[in-house]
Amino acid sequence: MQDAYVRAYEHLHDFEGRARFSTWLTRIAVNEAFARVRRGKRFDTLDSFTEEPFMSTTRASSPEQQTSDVEIRGLLEKAVAALPEDFRMVFVLRAVEGMSGAEVAECLGIAEETVKTRLFRARRRLREMLVESIEPALPSIYEFHLSRCDRVVAAVLHRIGGRRRPSA
Repeated sequence: MQDAYVRAYEHLHDFEGRARFSTWLTRIAVNEAFARVRRGKRFDTLDSFTEEPFMSTTRASSPEQQTSDVEIRGLLEKAVAALPEDFRMVFVLRAVEGMSGAEVAECLGIAEETVKTRLFRARRRLREMLVESIEPALPSIYEFHLSRCDRVVAAVLHRIGGRRRPSA
């Protein structure tokens, strides 16, 4: 992003005002990213960074919720990274960056209808990938085995005033 900002500053005199400044700047950032890919440079993956305090949410949450959020974020990052590049660029600009369809179309140099189609297909693929990744865990959601079952039965009987009979 710093390189993109430097490029934008260097070419600020080229900004003609035909588009919004944010769209022009995003297009420079997209071009810079393409240039880096062409040069074969590798970026660090998101996994290599530790969770920074500025990334935390403003609401207080339990450790369980925080762990769940990290796991969900990891699943989403993996699924988005697995999207074809054309779909991923549209999805990130629309869904993550919050740009309009027209802005994305202008940034990527494609028709707005193409943006809509790619976004629809990206969302469909994300849904499919997320379902595939969580489906193996579904049978274990409501596991109810032995000691846990005994504890629950004992607690229920205690609350309704009954006594639990000893197991034979």
